[in-house]
Amino acid sequence: MDLISLPFAGFFAVILLIYHVIPAEKRKLWLLITSFVFYGLLDIRFLLTLVILTVCNYWFVKKFSRSKKAYDAYFALAILLNLSVFIGLKFLTSRYAGLIFPEANDITGKWLLPVGFSFYILQLISLHLSIKNGLLTTIPGFVDFALYLAYFPKITSGPIEKPRPFFDRLSKLALVDSFNFSRGLGLILVGLIRKLLIVRILYFYIPDWLADADMVGWVQIFAFTMLVYNDFAGYTSIVRGLSSLFGLELSENFLQPFFARNFSEFWSRWHITLSTWLRETIYFPLSRKLGKLNLWSGFAMVIPPIVTMLASGFWHGASLAMLVWGTIHGLYLIIERLLYERFPGTRPQNLSWFWQCVSMIVVFLLFTYTMVPFAVTTFKQTIVVWKNMLIQPSIGTQSATPLLFIAAAFSFLLDYLAQRKKMELWWQDMPLIPRSAVIAIGIILLGVAIGLNIQTADSVFIYQGF
Repeated sequence: MDLISLPFAGFFAVILLIYHVIPAEKRKLWLLITSFVFYGLLDIRFLLTLVILTVCNYWFVKKFSRSKKAYDAYFALAILLNLSVFIGLKFLTSRYAGLIFPEANDITGKWLLPVGFSFYILQLISLHLSIKNGLLTTIPGFVDFALYLAYFPKITSGPIEKPRPFFDRLSKLALVDSFNFSRGLGLILVGLIRKLLIVRILYFYIPDWLADADMVGWVQIFAFTMLVYNDFAGYTSIVRGLSSLFGLELSENFLQPFFARNFSEFWSRWHITLSTWLRETIYFPLSRKLGKLNLWSGFAMVIPPIVTMLASGFWHGASLAMLVWGTIHGLYLIIERLLYERFPGTRPQNLSWFWQCVSMIVVFLLFTYTMVPFAVTTFKQTIVVWKNMLIQPSIGTQSATPLLFIAAAFSFLLDYLAQRKKMELWWQDMPLIPRSAVIAIGIILLGVAIGLNIQTADSVFIYQGF
């Protein structure tokens, strides 16, 4: 059942209606039941995998968390088991496993690897780490524990929630007031405009990556970069809006990333919940560990960003192309840090408005260049496209039309208005008439997108593939 479909709209309407009429003490159980139903409707085998992991991890937490000494002793086992499942399934569903075991992809893809698996497995690891580090002192009941993993607005593609903030918000569920209700609808409207209008337009500029790699250049990769951003940002906006209608806030995942002036800032704006997980789980602990060792100081500068971004690359896909992607982004961060240490005046806060804009453009172009592995997926074709972009940058420009740049400009405009007002829904503090006009224009644009009936390959969000 696709998130953007009439069946889901009917499914959600029934859930929401019942949620707001049943007693308050039954609402969390209702959300859990409907989350399991939603996930089971995607594929009952996906639900089976989720239930097994949920029950096993909950049993482990309840059994050993009563004693910190006992939990510490078995903590490594819990992390090892969850990571082994994650790494094993990632590999078995990669193209390399298919070369070794021809049936591996079919078996694991259909029977074991659920949609959203890469997201909720990280939440399980976060939960164990939070208990071990004393950040989560009260173990939640099974309903709360299971809902942390299975909550249907976020199960397929996040956001990746931290345990304690999520449980705190879950404990304060209340009926939605008019402001939050309108905010939820506003987030859904923005997300639908990104997905149904901007993404559908950009889709026309996406080639057959494997067949046409020789003819792919900056124009196609630019279109793909904007498509991925609007697709994922649109998804996040929709699910956060849906969750707001239950009175449960989900974390922000994007904060106008293409206005970042360096890559450190970029990763605090792009896929924020994953970036935060990587920093807190890998980068910071590794940096502290290396800092305590009497080693060359360069190790503490080089190893943490490389390892962290390699982990990010593997999370996105067990392939050589994605590991190269991670290495490049690790190098970006290292070079950036060296530059700032050698030339402190180049830090964004020390630059004039003009040079800050130049920095934004440079970061955007460098990021766009690294989106090639996402697009073509194989290392061989990645090299072909990278060569095109460096040696023959004019390749593919004949396919560019004004509509491509209008769609991209509209995406940038939405971000600019949000950044300028420092509000996701930048129209909310406007007077009634201008606010109503903005909402009306948004509804009209959405109606145009639906009326045009622009067809794409499918309506599934890109990040549901991870």
